[in-house]
Amino acid sequence: MKNIFKIVGVIILVLLAIIIGKTLALNSKQVPSENFKSISLSEDIFQNLSKALQYKTISYSEESIPDEEAFIGFHNFLKQTFPLTHSRLTLEKINDYSLLFTWKGSIDSIKPIIFMSHQDVVPVDLPTIGEWEAGPFNGKITEKDIIGRGSLDDKSTLVGLL
Repeated sequence: MKNIFKIVGVIILVLLAIIIGKTLALNSKQVPSENFKSISLSEDIFQNLSKALQYKTISYSEESIPDEEAFIGFHNFLKQTFPLTHSRLTLEKINDYSLLFTWKGSIDSIKPIIFMSHQDVVPVDLPTIGEWEAGPFNGKITEKDIIGRGSLDDKSTLVGLL
């Protein structure tokens, strides 16, 4: 019985030695990034996100009916705010509220790419409302942040893409 424990112990030690050896020999395959160059941004960028956050495009569940007024209002805001996108890309509405923009390329042999975002936000957990620095749909702009539902997930990406 002692011999079995010795053999199992040796096997475990060998495996640990292999794992540690391979870990120490591992080289990063991370592509080096370029240095970040500071850019100046138009004040419109911040205002556009702030205004986008003010639309209560709440999704309670996949089964619930969305607030038509909020979503249609948001769609109109996007059309008014990004007229070039709306004039150059083809817009298809899916199930009335989802927006699919297609930008047809000039070279058919090149594979397409997709940029994705969403316009709905989760409901506010009412017991936490007092902990908010600003109202969840105020789109308050501070020195460091733009506060509101969707500022991180995912109206910021949507506004950035458009």
